[in-house]
Amino acid sequence: MVQTQGCGKSNRYQKGNIVSITISRWLKHIHGHVSSAVNVELLYQSFPKSYTVYEPMLLLPHNAFKSPAWQELMSYLSPEHFQTLYSDLVSNSRLTHVAINAPIPLQSINPRSSSSEYNVLRLPSSIQPLHGNFGPPPSSTASPPTLMDFESAFWVSVRQNDIIQIWAPLHTMFSRGNISEKSRLLSLPSVAESVQRGREKGNGCAAVDLYGGIGYFAFSYVKAGVRLCLCWEINGWSVEGLRRGAVANKWSTQVVIPEGKQAKMGDEANEYDIKCDDSRLLVFQESNEFATRRIQKLREQLPPIRHVNCGLLPCSKPSWQTALEVMDIFEGGWLHLHQNIAVKEIVETAQDTLEKIQTIAADMWNDGGTPRVLELQNVEQVKTYAPGVMHCVLDIFIPPAPS
Repeated sequence: MVQTQGCGKSNRYQKGNIVSITISRWLKHIHGHVSSAVNVELLYQSFPKSYTVYEPMLLLPHNAFKSPAWQELMSYLSPEHFQTLYSDLVSNSRLTHVAINAPIPLQSINPRSSSSEYNVLRLPSSIQPLHGNFGPPPSSTASPPTLMDFESAFWVSVRQNDIIQIWAPLHTMFSRGNISEKSRLLSLPSVAESVQRGREKGNGCAAVDLYGGIGYFAFSYVKAGVRLCLCWEINGWSVEGLRRGAVANKWSTQVVIPEGKQAKMGDEANEYDIKCDDSRLLVFQESNEFATRRIQKLREQLPPIRHVNCGLLPCSKPSWQTALEVMDIFEGGWLHLHQNIAVKEIVETAQDTLEKIQTIAADMWNDGGTPRVLELQNVEQVKTYAPGVMHCVLDIFIPPAPS
Protein backbone atom coordinates (compact mmCIF):
# COMPACT_ATOMS: atom_id res chain seq x y z
CA MET A 1 0.00 0.00 0.00
CA VAL A 2 1.19 3.52 -0.72
CA GLN A 3 2.88 4.88 2.40
CA THR A 4 1.07 8.23 2.41
CA GLN A 5 -2.29 6.46 2.35
CA GLY A 6 -1.45 4.55 5.50
CA CYS A 7 -0.64 7.84 7.20
CA GLY A 8 -4.15 9.10 6.63
CA LYS A 9 -3.02 11.77 4.19
CA SER A 10 -5.17 13.11 1.39
CA ASN A 11 -4.27 11.66 -2.00
CA ARG A 12 -4.78 13.30 -5.38
CA TYR A 13 -5.22 11.59 -8.70
CA GLN A 14 -1.86 10.69 -10.13
CA LYS A 15 -0.61 8.13 -12.60
CA GLY A 16 -1.00 4.81 -10.85
CA ASN A 17 -3.50 6.13 -8.29
CA ILE A 18 -5.67 3.12 -7.43
CA VAL A 19 -8.93 5.07 -6.99
CA SER A 20 -8.43 6.86 -10.30
CA ILE A 21 -7.70 3.60 -12.09
CA THR A 22 -10.66 1.80 -10.50
CA ILE A 23 -13.15 4.53 -11.42
CA SER A 24 -11.82 4.72 -14.97
CA ARG A 25 -12.20 0.96 -15.46
CA TRP A 26 -15.66 0.92 -13.91
CA LEU A 27 -16.88 3.78 -16.13
CA LYS A 28 -15.70 1.91 -19.22
CA HIS A 29 -17.43 -1.26 -18.00
CA ILE A 30 -20.83 0.35 -17.40
CA HIS A 31 -20.75 2.54 -20.51
CA GLY A 32 -22.87 0.05 -22.41
CA HIS A 33 -25.58 0.17 -19.72
CA VAL A 34 -26.31 3.89 -19.99
CA SER A 35 -27.46 6.39 -22.56
CA SER A 36 -24.99 7.41 -25.20
CA ALA A 37 -25.58 10.96 -24.02
CA VAL A 38 -23.68 10.22 -20.81
CA ASN A 39 -20.19 11.72 -21.08
CA VAL A 40 -17.78 9.24 -19.50
CA GLU A 41 -14.83 11.63 -19.73
CA LEU A 42 -16.83 14.33 -17.94
CA LEU A 43 -17.72 11.84 -15.21
CA TYR A 44 -14.07 10.98 -14.72
CA GLN A 45 -12.93 14.60 -14.68
CA SER A 46 -15.68 15.78 -12.32
CA PHE A 47 -15.00 13.19 -9.64
CA PRO A 48 -13.16 14.77 -6.65
CA LYS A 49 -9.41 14.63 -6.91
CA SER A 50 -8.71 13.55 -3.32
CA TYR A 51 -9.52 10.83 -0.85
CA THR A 52 -8.23 9.63 2.51
CA VAL A 53 -7.36 6.22 3.91
CA TYR A 54 -7.93 5.38 7.56
CA GLU A 55 -7.15 1.68 7.60
CA PRO A 56 -9.12 -0.35 6.76
CA MET A 57 -11.48 2.37 5.40
CA LEU A 58 -11.39 4.37 2.19
CA LEU A 59 -12.98 7.76 2.87
CA LEU A 60 -14.23 9.72 -0.11
CA PRO A 61 -14.78 13.50 0.14
CA HIS A 62 -18.20 14.95 0.87
CA ASN A 63 -18.74 16.04 -2.75
CA ALA A 64 -18.17 12.58 -4.27
CA PHE A 65 -20.94 11.73 -6.76
CA LYS A 66 -22.44 15.23 -6.32
CA SER A 67 -21.66 16.76 -9.71
CA PRO A 68 -24.52 17.05 -12.26
CA ALA A 69 -22.85 14.40 -14.44
CA TRP A 70 -22.75 11.88 -11.59
CA GLN A 71 -26.27 12.72 -10.48
CA GLU A 72 -27.47 12.03 -14.02
CA LEU A 73 -25.59 8.73 -14.10
CA MET A 74 -27.24 7.65 -10.87
CA SER A 75 -30.63 8.10 -12.49
CA TYR A 76 -29.70 5.52 -15.14
CA LEU A 77 -28.06 2.90 -12.94
CA SER A 78 -29.30 0.68 -10.14
CA PRO A 79 -27.65 0.63 -6.67
CA GLU A 80 -26.21 -2.77 -7.61
CA HIS A 81 -24.06 -1.14 -10.30
CA PHE A 82 -22.54 1.19 -7.71
CA GLN A 83 -21.98 -1.68 -5.29
CA THR A 84 -19.77 -3.15 -7.98
CA LEU A 85 -17.73 0.05 -7.95
CA TYR A 86 -17.40 0.01 -4.15
CA SER A 87 -16.38 -3.65 -4.20
CA ASP A 88 -13.74 -2.90 -6.81
CA LEU A 89 -12.43 0.02 -4.75
CA VAL A 90 -11.87 -2.05 -1.60
CA SER A 91 -10.52 -5.01 -3.55
CA ASN A 92 -8.01 -2.96 -5.52
CA SER A 93 -6.91 -0.87 -2.54
CA ARG A 94 -6.73 -3.88 -0.18
CA LEU A 95 -9.14 -2.21 2.21
CA THR A 96 -12.52 -3.40 3.51
CA HIS A 97 -14.83 -0.38 3.85
CA VAL A 98 -15.89 2.70 1.87
CA ALA A 99 -17.67 5.78 3.16
CA ILE A 100 -18.32 9.39 2.18
CA ASN A 101 -17.07 12.01 4.57
CA ALA A 102 -19.21 14.89 5.82
CA PRO A 103 -18.61 17.97 7.97
CA ILE A 104 -19.28 17.53 11.69
CA PRO A 105 -22.65 19.27 12.29
CA LEU A 106 -22.61 22.15 14.75
CA GLN A 107 -26.02 21.10 16.06
CA SER A 108 -27.36 17.70 17.11
CA ILE A 109 -30.76 16.42 18.20
CA ASN A 110 -31.30 15.84 21.91
CA PRO A 111 -32.94 12.37 22.06
CA ARG A 112 -34.84 13.30 25.22
CA SER A 113 -36.41 16.55 24.00
CA SER A 114 -36.08 16.15 20.19
CA SER A 115 -34.72 19.69 20.16
CA SER A 116 -31.61 20.93 18.41
CA GLU A 117 -28.61 21.81 20.57
CA TYR A 118 -24.86 22.40 20.25
CA ASN A 119 -23.09 19.20 19.21
CA VAL A 120 -20.84 19.11 22.28
CA LEU A 121 -19.96 15.43 21.72
CA ARG A 122 -18.83 16.25 18.15
CA LEU A 123 -20.81 13.31 16.79
CA PRO A 124 -20.13 12.54 13.08
CA SER A 125 -23.81 11.98 12.34
CA SER A 126 -23.56 12.76 8.62
CA ILE A 127 -20.91 10.24 7.52
CA GLN A 128 -22.35 7.96 4.82
CA PRO A 129 -21.23 4.30 4.77
CA LEU A 130 -21.18 2.83 1.26
CA HIS A 131 -19.58 -0.60 1.60
CA GLY A 132 -18.69 -2.91 4.46
CA ASN A 133 -20.18 -3.62 7.86
CA PHE A 134 -19.87 -0.49 10.02
CA GLY A 135 -21.70 -2.08 12.94
CA PRO A 136 -24.98 -0.95 14.49
CA PRO A 137 -25.96 2.68 13.82
CA PRO A 138 -25.58 5.23 16.61
CA SER A 139 -28.21 4.88 19.32
CA SER A 140 -31.09 7.37 19.33
CA THR A 141 -30.98 7.40 23.13
CA ALA A 142 -28.56 9.21 25.42
CA SER A 143 -27.47 6.01 27.18
CA PRO A 144 -23.70 5.46 27.38
CA PRO A 145 -22.15 2.79 25.13
CA THR A 146 -21.61 -0.69 26.53
CA LEU A 147 -18.80 -3.19 26.09
CA MET A 148 -21.01 -5.03 23.59
CA ASP A 149 -21.45 -1.79 21.64
CA PHE A 150 -17.68 -1.39 21.44
CA GLU A 151 -17.20 -4.98 20.31
CA SER A 152 -19.87 -4.63 17.60
CA ALA A 153 -18.55 -1.34 16.20
CA PHE A 154 -16.19 -0.79 13.29
CA TRP A 155 -12.87 0.82 14.25
CA VAL A 156 -10.25 2.53 12.11
CA SER A 157 -6.76 3.81 12.79
CA VAL A 158 -4.14 6.22 11.55
CA ARG A 159 -0.45 6.77 12.30
CA GLN A 160 0.70 10.39 12.48
CA ASN A 161 4.08 11.47 13.87
CA ASP A 162 4.67 7.79 14.69
CA ILE A 163 1.61 7.93 17.00
CA ILE A 164 -1.34 5.60 16.46
CA GLN A 165 -4.87 6.91 16.95
CA ILE A 166 -8.02 4.77 16.85
CA TRP A 167 -11.70 5.67 16.60
CA ALA A 168 -15.12 4.38 15.49
CA PRO A 169 -16.08 6.57 12.51
CA LEU A 170 -19.84 6.26 13.06
CA HIS A 171 -19.50 7.52 16.61
CA THR A 172 -16.43 9.75 16.85
CA MET A 173 -14.98 12.57 14.78
CA PHE A 174 -11.41 12.76 13.52
CA SER A 175 -9.87 16.02 12.30
CA ARG A 176 -6.97 15.44 9.94
CA GLY A 177 -6.31 19.19 9.93
CA ASN A 178 -5.09 19.11 13.54
CA ILE A 179 -1.88 17.31 12.60
CA SER A 180 0.08 20.56 12.50
CA GLU A 181 -0.82 21.30 16.13
CA LYS A 182 0.01 17.74 17.17
CA SER A 183 3.40 18.11 15.49
CA ARG A 184 3.98 21.50 17.11
CA LEU A 185 3.42 20.10 20.60
CA LEU A 186 6.00 17.39 19.99
CA SER A 187 8.72 19.98 19.45
CA LEU A 188 7.35 22.93 21.43
CA PRO A 189 10.20 24.48 23.46
CA SER A 190 7.96 24.99 26.51
CA VAL A 191 7.08 21.29 26.56
CA ALA A 192 10.74 20.30 26.17
CA GLU A 193 11.67 22.72 28.97
CA SER A 194 9.03 21.23 31.29
CA VAL A 195 10.16 17.68 30.55
CA GLN A 196 13.81 18.52 31.10
CA ARG A 197 13.12 20.38 34.36
CA GLY A 198 11.05 17.44 35.60
CA ARG A 199 13.85 15.01 34.84
CA GLU A 200 16.38 17.17 36.65
CA LYS A 201 14.15 17.35 39.73
CA GLY A 202 13.40 13.63 39.52
CA ASN A 203 9.59 13.89 39.61
CA GLY A 204 8.77 14.52 35.96
CA CYS A 205 5.98 16.81 34.81
CA ALA A 206 2.30 16.41 33.96
CA ALA A 207 -0.15 17.87 31.47
CA VAL A 208 -3.94 18.14 31.52
CA ASP A 209 -6.21 17.92 28.47
CA LEU A 210 -9.65 19.16 29.44
CA TYR A 211 -11.19 17.98 26.14
CA GLY A 212 -9.36 14.71 25.59
CA GLY A 213 -11.25 13.26 22.61
CA ILE A 214 -9.46 10.18 21.30
CA GLY A 215 -6.12 11.53 22.47
CA TYR A 216 -5.52 14.07 19.70
CA PHE A 217 -3.19 16.27 21.76
CA ALA A 218 -2.74 14.16 24.90
CA PHE A 219 -0.77 11.59 22.92
CA SER A 220 1.62 14.30 21.71
CA TYR A 221 2.40 15.32 25.29
CA VAL A 222 3.13 11.71 26.26
CA LYS A 223 5.23 11.14 23.15
CA ALA A 224 7.19 14.31 23.94
CA GLY A 225 8.17 12.91 27.34
CA VAL A 226 5.54 14.26 29.72
CA ARG A 227 5.36 11.69 32.51
CA LEU A 228 1.56 11.78 32.94
CA CYS A 229 -1.31 13.32 31.00
CA LEU A 230 -4.69 13.60 32.71
CA CYS A 231 -7.71 13.78 30.39
CA TRP A 232 -11.37 14.64 30.71
CA GLU A 233 -13.85 13.50 28.07
CA ILE A 234 -17.63 13.01 28.23
CA ASN A 235 -18.06 10.94 25.05
CA GLY A 236 -17.73 7.23 25.94
CA TRP A 237 -16.85 6.36 22.34
CA SER A 238 -13.96 8.83 22.39
CA VAL A 239 -12.72 7.45 25.71
CA GLU A 240 -12.70 3.93 24.31
CA GLY A 241 -10.85 5.15 21.22
CA LEU A 242 -8.30 6.88 23.46
CA ARG A 243 -7.88 3.69 25.49
CA ARG A 244 -7.38 1.55 22.38
CA GLY A 245 -4.93 4.06 20.95
CA ALA A 246 -2.93 4.11 24.17
CA VAL A 247 -2.74 0.31 24.13
CA ALA A 248 -1.58 0.38 20.50
CA ASN A 249 1.16 2.87 21.48
CA LYS A 250 2.09 0.71 24.48
CA TRP A 251 1.29 3.40 27.04
CA SER A 252 -0.16 2.29 30.37
CA THR A 253 -3.56 3.90 30.92
CA GLN A 254 -6.21 4.13 33.63
CA VAL A 255 -9.82 4.99 32.77
CA VAL A 256 -12.22 6.15 35.49
CA ILE A 257 -15.93 5.93 34.63
CA PRO A 258 -18.21 7.21 37.43
CA GLU A 259 -21.65 5.61 37.45
CA GLY A 260 -25.15 6.59 38.51
CA LYS A 261 -25.51 9.47 40.94
CA GLN A 262 -21.75 9.77 41.35
CA ALA A 263 -21.37 10.58 37.65
CA LYS A 264 -23.60 13.62 38.10
CA MET A 265 -22.11 14.87 41.35
CA GLY A 266 -18.41 14.18 40.87
CA ASP A 267 -17.58 11.43 43.33
CA GLU A 268 -14.54 11.45 45.55
CA ALA A 269 -11.44 10.51 43.57
CA ASN A 270 -10.10 8.34 46.37
CA GLU A 271 -13.15 6.04 46.12
CA TYR A 272 -11.30 4.58 43.16
CA ASP A 273 -7.93 2.96 43.65
CA ILE A 274 -6.04 5.45 41.53
CA LYS A 275 -2.30 5.06 41.58
CA CYS A 276 -0.39 7.33 39.25
CA ASP A 277 3.05 5.73 39.65
CA ASP A 278 3.24 3.90 36.31
CA SER A 279 0.39 5.31 34.22
CA ARG A 280 1.15 7.61 31.31
CA LEU A 281 -2.51 8.54 30.83
CA LEU A 282 -5.26 8.94 33.42
CA VAL A 283 -8.66 9.42 31.78
CA PHE A 284 -11.88 10.54 33.46
CA GLN A 285 -15.10 9.93 31.53
CA GLU A 286 -16.97 12.88 32.95
CA SER A 287 -17.37 16.64 32.60
CA ASN A 288 -14.21 18.66 33.13
CA GLU A 289 -16.12 20.70 35.72
CA PHE A 290 -14.92 18.00 38.15
CA ALA A 291 -11.27 18.31 37.12
CA THR A 292 -10.27 20.73 39.89
CA ARG A 293 -11.77 18.52 42.58
CA ARG A 294 -10.17 15.40 41.17
CA ILE A 295 -6.73 16.95 40.97
CA GLN A 296 -6.96 18.38 44.47
CA LYS A 297 -7.46 14.82 45.74
CA LEU A 298 -4.59 13.48 43.66
CA ARG A 299 -2.18 16.41 43.82
CA GLU A 300 0.31 14.70 46.15
CA GLN A 301 0.64 11.78 43.70
CA LEU A 302 1.03 13.96 40.63
CA PRO A 303 4.08 15.52 39.05
CA PRO A 304 3.77 19.31 38.68
CA ILE A 305 1.13 20.16 36.08
CA ARG A 306 2.93 22.48 33.65
CA HIS A 307 0.66 22.39 30.59
CA VAL A 308 -3.13 22.58 30.25
CA ASN A 309 -4.78 22.04 26.87
CA CYS A 310 -8.24 23.51 26.24
CA GLY A 311 -9.23 22.23 22.80
CA LEU A 312 -12.91 23.12 22.54
CA LEU A 313 -14.17 24.97 19.47
CA PRO A 314 -15.50 27.49 18.70
CA CYS A 315 -14.14 28.75 22.04
CA SER A 316 -12.68 27.06 25.13
CA LYS A 317 -13.75 29.87 27.49
CA PRO A 318 -15.88 27.56 29.73
CA SER A 319 -12.67 25.81 30.84
CA TRP A 320 -10.38 28.81 31.40
CA GLN A 321 -10.86 29.04 35.16
CA THR A 322 -10.51 25.29 35.57
CA ALA A 323 -7.30 25.42 33.53
CA LEU A 324 -5.81 27.94 35.95
CA GLU A 325 -7.03 25.99 38.98
CA VAL A 326 -5.32 22.75 37.94
CA MET A 327 -2.03 24.39 36.94
CA ASP A 328 0.83 23.96 39.42
CA ILE A 329 0.52 27.12 41.50
CA PHE A 330 4.21 27.22 42.44
CA GLU A 331 6.03 26.33 39.20
CA GLY A 332 3.52 27.86 36.81
CA GLY A 333 3.32 26.69 33.22
CA TRP A 334 1.44 27.21 29.97
CA LEU A 335 -2.18 27.30 28.86
CA HIS A 336 -2.95 26.29 25.28
CA LEU A 337 -6.34 27.77 24.46
CA HIS A 338 -8.12 26.82 21.23
CA GLN A 339 -10.47 29.31 19.63
CA ASN A 340 -12.02 30.19 16.28
CA ILE A 341 -11.15 33.80 15.47
CA ALA A 342 -11.96 36.04 12.51
CA VAL A 343 -8.71 36.62 10.63
CA LYS A 344 -9.07 40.39 10.89
CA GLU A 345 -9.55 40.17 14.66
CA ILE A 346 -6.81 37.72 15.68
CA VAL A 347 -4.52 40.28 17.34
CA GLU A 348 -7.35 42.05 19.14
CA THR A 349 -9.06 38.82 20.29
CA ALA A 350 -5.80 37.30 21.50
CA GLN A 351 -5.03 40.36 23.61
CA ASP A 352 -8.58 40.41 24.99
CA THR A 353 -8.27 36.74 25.94
CA LEU A 354 -4.98 37.39 27.73
CA GLU A 355 -6.59 40.20 29.74
CA LYS A 356 -9.48 37.97 30.74
CA ILE A 357 -7.14 35.18 31.84
CA GLN A 358 -5.06 37.75 33.76
CA THR A 359 -8.19 38.89 35.60
CA ILE A 360 -9.16 35.33 36.54
CA ALA A 361 -5.65 34.63 37.79
CA ALA A 362 -5.51 37.83 39.85
CA ASP A 363 -8.79 36.94 41.55
CA MET A 364 -7.67 33.37 42.19
CA TRP A 365 -4.11 33.66 43.49
CA ASN A 366 -2.94 35.65 46.47
CA ASP A 367 0.71 36.25 45.71
CA GLY A 368 1.39 38.62 48.57
CA GLY A 369 -0.01 41.63 46.76
CA THR A 370 2.22 41.17 43.73
CA PRO A 371 0.06 39.85 40.88
CA ARG A 372 1.72 37.60 38.36
CA VAL A 373 2.02 39.11 34.91
CA LEU A 374 0.91 36.55 32.34
CA GLU A 375 2.42 36.54 28.87
CA LEU A 376 0.90 35.74 25.50
CA GLN A 377 3.86 33.96 23.92
CA ASN A 378 2.36 32.80 20.64
CA VAL A 379 -0.80 32.68 18.55
CA GLU A 380 -0.68 29.59 16.37
CA GLN A 381 -2.93 29.62 13.30
CA VAL A 382 -3.74 25.92 12.96
CA LYS A 383 -6.11 25.79 10.01
CA THR A 384 -8.92 27.61 8.24
CA TYR A 385 -12.18 26.76 9.99
CA ALA A 386 -14.46 28.73 7.65
CA PRO A 387 -13.96 31.54 5.14
CA GLY A 388 -12.28 34.35 7.04
CA VAL A 389 -12.08 32.33 10.28
CA MET A 390 -8.98 30.62 11.67
CA HIS A 391 -8.67 27.88 14.26
CA CYS A 392 -6.06 29.41 16.56
CA VAL A 393 -4.20 28.24 19.65
CA LEU A 394 -3.10 30.85 22.17
CA ASP A 395 -0.04 29.91 24.24
CA ILE A 396 -0.21 31.83 27.52
CA PHE A 397 2.66 31.61 30.00
CA ILE A 398 1.86 31.51 33.71
CA PRO A 399 4.99 32.54 35.64
CA PRO A 400 5.95 30.72 38.84
CA ALA A 401 4.84 32.06 42.20
CA PRO A 402 6.94 34.97 43.49
CA SER A 403 9.67 33.77 45.81
